Amino acid sequence: MPPAARTVQRTYLTLVLLKTLAASFIWGVNTLFLLDAGLSTAEAFAANAFYTLGMVLFEVPTGVVADTRGRRTSFLLGSATLLGSTLIYLLMWQTTAPFWGWAAASALIGLGFTFLSGAVEAWLVDALAATGYTGDIAVVFARGRSVEGVAMLAGSVAGGFLAQAATLGAPYVARAALLLVTMAFAFAAMRDIGFSPRRGETVGTQVRAVLRASLEGGLRLRPVRCHGLARPPREPVETLSLEVWNRYLATNLTGCFLMTKHCVPHLRQARGAIVNIASTRAMQSEPHTEAYSATKGGIVALTHALAVSLGPQIRVNCVSPGWIDVSQWKKRSQRQAADLRPEDHAQHPAGRVGTPGDVAVLVAFLISDEAGFITGQNFVVDGGMTKKMIYVE
Repeated sequence: MPPAARTVQRTYLTLVLLKTLAASFIWGVNTLFLLDAGLSTAEAFAANAFYTLGMVLFEVPTGVVADTRGRRTSFLLGSATLLGSTLIYLLMWQTTAPFWGWAAASALIGLGFTFLSGAVEAWLVDALAATGYTGDIAVVFARGRSVEGVAMLAGSVAGGFLAQAATLGAPYVARAALLLVTMAFAFAAMRDIGFSPRRGETVGTQVRAVLRASLEGGLRLRPVRCHGLARPPREPVETLSLEVWNRYLATNLTGCFLMTKHCVPHLRQARGAIVNIASTRAMQSEPHTEAYSATKGGIVALTHALAVSLGPQIRVNCVSPGWIDVSQWKKRSQRQAADLRPEDHAQHPAGRVGTPGDVAVLVAFLISDEAGFITGQNFVVDGGMTKKMIYVE
């Protein structure tokens, strides 16, 4: 491992240790602390609920801050917010503050954690890629989870002992002190290596863009909201609207492209593999399925283009299923017995309609090391139907 990458990994593990310890100091005593401050049982639980509300409200804005101002800035802001809210907690405990004060401070803690959410992990991925790390990044994440577990246990037990030996406010004092240490370490050791913040864009502009895209690409599109574009449109091409055509392209083809685009940095480090799911509609059609068929043909073409562009670090293949019976794989409330006739099975050269398992075993093989010499290919799983010559007698 390159020395710079080793330093990045150590910094990551230290940040995980410090932030988890600081958080876990109060986990076991927080509700008792609120009750001791004069809140009723209902008020204590309601105040804790405002923490969750804060995380929901601020998740998108703080994520935008990480992208526009940097992962390091996001982490420091999160630590500073948690430090300030912890000190506010201590002050309100001393002054018997009203419920609304606890609710606001709890929401502020939620804000602090959303600043931290994903910031360290995103920083790690960027920094390892920039420092030449070629190992399995999952191993580094696993070490982080181990450190997190040990810190969580140690912090919770230590917080309980502090509260028992001194006062219920002692774990909060310890938490504030450790957050100061965390901020100092992050300020000195954390740099946005391999990542360039989009500083020209304001946080407000980006948040509005995210919300606008969520509405225009989701809630305002009835086919997306209700059906997820699961079925191809059965509409003659002369009446097929450009809006419906674009929706299918956006979901089936552009969605595939965007998923690949944002996964490539991680897959390149892990020397991973991509398996796209197309359809036999890329090779043959039924009437009035132009939009759906075009997107599936596009996925096949995108697959071999990506294989050439991303190799040899990443292999890219495609699977095109035919008739696959998914009746038993739906949500429990929607499951029903397969309405398949004997002739439905008999028309397949393989003698039956396909199952999800037929597709899954091929995908599992294509992402395994045993398929290391296979890339850029489209594999048809249709029981032989695309090879069967059918004429009206």
